[in-house]
Amino acid sequence: MKSHSDFVGTLRKRVNSYFEDKSIDKDGGTSIVVKTIVMFLMYLVPYAFIISGMVTNPYLYIGLWVLMGFGGVGIGVNVMHDANHGAFSKSAFWNKFFGKSVNLIGGNATTWKIQHNVLHHAFTNIDGMDHDLEGPSFLRFSPHQKLRWFHRFQHIYAWFFYGFQTISRAIITDFTSAVTFRKLNLIRKRSEYRKLLLNITLGRLFYFSYALVTL
Repeated sequence: MKSHSDFVGTLRKRVNSYFEDKSIDKDGGTSIVVKTIVMFLMYLVPYAFIISGMVTNPYLYIGLWVLMGFGGVGIGVNVMHDANHGAFSKSAFWNKFFGKSVNLIGGNATTWKIQHNVLHHAFTNIDGMDHDLEGPSFLRFSPHQKLRWFHRFQHIYAWFFYGFQTISRAIITDFTSAVTFRKLNLIRKRSEYRKLLLNITLGRLFYFSYALVTL
């Protein structure tokens, strides 16, 4: 335990020194504000054109969908991720506010933080603990998982299936994750568990109520 404590302490000092020496703001600063504006515009502006009825060209319609997809990915990777790590702003309010932007792209902030901040970062690449390694049988993320003949091609076909991850998460994954986290005692109180299920349900109603309008 002492060696672990020494490692963590030394690592924290070196990281802090890096930011201080480079004069880099650990809370994002101006760059993250610019990224946030750009990503939300990439997501919301195409959406506005799609539902406006002004776009009749099918190729332009598909192009707007694609641009909206890149915007959604940008919100997840560049905004929600940093906010739920507490690194978007020095303000806890803004971190929580933009952390919930995951609801806009079909996710849930609470289940994401448990899966990513707790299980992934505490048990990175440890099979059976890091839930980022879990996936359907046709994807293999760990040498400890069963090797099948078609896995040699997953670097080709995985990209196609990644596109369905948002749909899968929006429909079922957050619900099953909540059940799993409850069993693992990561959600201890029954009231918190019920509140989370209600929060996921309301988030899905919000997501599908606006997302299906584009179809």
